[in-house]
Amino acid sequence: MNIEIIDIKKVKGNSSNPRIIKDEKFMSLVRSIKEFPEMLRIRPIVVDENMVVLGGNQRLKACHAAGMKEVPIIRASELSEAQKKEFVIKDNVSFGQWDDKALQEDWGDVDLEGWGIEQKESKMEMSGNGESCSIVVYFESLDDREDFVTKAPISVSKKVGKKWNATYETNDINLF
Repeated sequence: MNIEIIDIKKVKGNSSNPRIIKDEKFMSLVRSIKEFPEMLRIRPIVVDENMVVLGGNQRLKACHAAGMKEVPIIRASELSEAQKKEFVIKDNVSFGQWDDKALQEDWGDVDLEGWGIEQKESKMEMSGNGESCSIVVYFESLDDREDFVTKAPISVSKKVGKKWNATYETNDINLF
């Protein structure tokens, strides 16, 4: 497959693309394209034989917003309709997850949020009556929950919807 540089007006956004990007995240993508346009040549927009985007809809929108006149593309003309639909979904799925420790150790000196990585923040709720308190921590994944459980004594943990909750109760209000 060859990378071509073509007039941006020839590329058509995919009207059935199930991914969206809004507000600050979109502006971050526009900034990223302006600051590092070479990345588009390394990871071009994928189009079908009709020049409809299969991979890179949000990048195409950001390229328009950045004022680009041309974009790099790869044509995927050999795909069946079923394969095109599969590609659109699989191109947008994030199979992995960030190793927060490695990010802090090896990449802590750069603006990761500016590069599009959201820094995880645990959501905690506290309640108490002056003699004791409860803290509820909401986890995004089972791995996050397990990591927390190994570091803190947990009296109750349960899954609510897609989120794991753990409650740690103590009578030592000076602990926090």
